[in-house]
Amino acid sequence: MISLRILLTILIVLLASKGFTRSGTGYYFKDKRVMKKFYSNAFSHQTNKVAERIYRSSDLEVTPDDFTVTPSSFTGHKESTHFFIDRLVLRNRFAPPFRKQVFHLAVEFKAPYFMFVDLRPKKPLLLPNWAKALDFWVLATEPDIVISFYFEYPNGLKMRYNVPIKGDGWSKIYVNLLAGSKKTLFRDLPIKLTKIRVTRHSQKRPTAFSVFTGAIRAYNYLKSFHNLYLEPHETFADFEKTLPRHWKYTIGNDPPSQPLAKLANHEGGSLVWERNKQYLSLSVPPSVHKNKDILIYFPLGFYKLKEAHTISLWIKGEGRKEEVSLIFQEGRHRYFELEIAEIYFTGWRKITATIPKKEIHYFESHRNRERYVLLIGMKITPGTPSKDPIRLGFDQLEGLIEPGKLGNVKDL
Repeated sequence: MISLRILLTILIVLLASKGFTRSGTGYYFKDKRVMKKFYSNAFSHQTNKVAERIYRSSDLEVTPDDFTVTPSSFTGHKESTHFFIDRLVLRNRFAPPFRKQVFHLAVEFKAPYFMFVDLRPKKPLLLPNWAKALDFWVLATEPDIVISFYFEYPNGLKMRYNVPIKGDGWSKIYVNLLAGSKKTLFRDLPIKLTKIRVTRHSQKRPTAFSVFTGAIRAYNYLKSFHNLYLEPHETFADFEKTLPRHWKYTIGNDPPSQPLAKLANHEGGSLVWERNKQYLSLSVPPSVHKNKDILIYFPLGFYKLKEAHTISLWIKGEGRKEEVSLIFQEGRHRYFELEIAEIYFTGWRKITATIPKKEIHYFESHRNRERYVLLIGMKITPGTPSKDPIRLGFDQLEGLIEPGKLGNVKDL
């Protein structure tokens, strides 16, 4: 009995290595075998309704030129205070954990007293009506730095929030705006950010420091330490302009991989306009797919699915029973497959799926304060009968957080 099981196991492995990648595990994806397979909740795609964007967030459109910088002065030392504010891209060990430019404020004081710099908007900086909190990434070259935010509410109330910068690397700081009954009296009116003050509490002489920051971002829910490093949604691909140029594909395990655009052009498949936007359309005849899996490769490391996120993808089907799976790399550099849909439906459906947390090992980044797996590809298995073409549409590949997991948004 034991020997029969061993023979069956060897047979399965040999079949997988020969390119019979119809289902199951043991097949090669790039250079490694996919050894684990999970299935999404059967009820995750029973609706075709467009999900509401309960959470909202956006960057405040400001640049260094939008601020007037005023350093503090001490009698007899005003002329010896130097400063500048600029925008740059950091590429050394101070490189930020985000892919945008940073603001740089550098100050040098000759007298160790009243060491602060005020940044005042040249024009009124009005926050969105729905804003409940602000945050941004920050790095300081010296300890004992405090950033103060000054707000003016529509009823004339003025508030100041002091946020100390902790740690010796990039971190996020946040400010929750006035909430509760006082804010609800004028929540339809914008709040004004009147000043940002950067202070160094030190008695050393002379003293100089630099502060690097990312863009200020507004949210419609309250921030806390638990949700500080999470975004409501992260878009991996939306196909709004062009096909992801780094995506490639193979049929079965037949090398070499080729640009996805070549596969998308079969029988007119490509970027197609529908619902007032573009989406990826695949139309693959049976003479091309030959009843083998289509493996689509994403660029490794581009798409990080964080621990708190579920995966979301819009799929358009014609009821041909194709199977769609996503391929991930876990923290031990092993690959696993998550089957998210069997295309028994016609038209558009929004598919959501959750990673089985207890079954995998996450990558851990202490620098970004996050745990994640890498989304590295997709597998499409032809439906039945296998002589039919594969005709599918894809749009809005995202990582989403379920409503209610970030903060209270009921009063919006």
